[in-house]
Amino acid sequence: MDEVRPEQAFEELEALYEIASMGGSQRDLAHVAGSLSTVVTRQVPSERAVLFLFDEDSQEMFVLSGGDGDRGSRHRLNECGLVRRVFLSRSREVV
Repeated sequence: MDEVRPEQAFEELEALYEIASMGGSQRDLAHVAGSLSTVVTRQVPSERAVLFLFDEDSQEMFVLSGGDGDRGSRHRLNECGLVRRVFLSRSREVV
């Protein structure tokens, strides 16, 4: 197991606090999603984060935040692909 530096542990706790504070202070879901993506990309080395929400009625995942071209796109869960695999496995995936 890798040892965690005290600075890294503090930054991760700070990020968790920031995320926990978002839901209680902000009622605009799109704003919370954008803020969440910002916090996640600060903590996880990546170019961007994409946040999907599940629409039970249509059985689709739709992009709430991500790249400007992605926002609002929908992905059906009856089609094979990365979105379906992540949804069904309930695990994260780094691409």
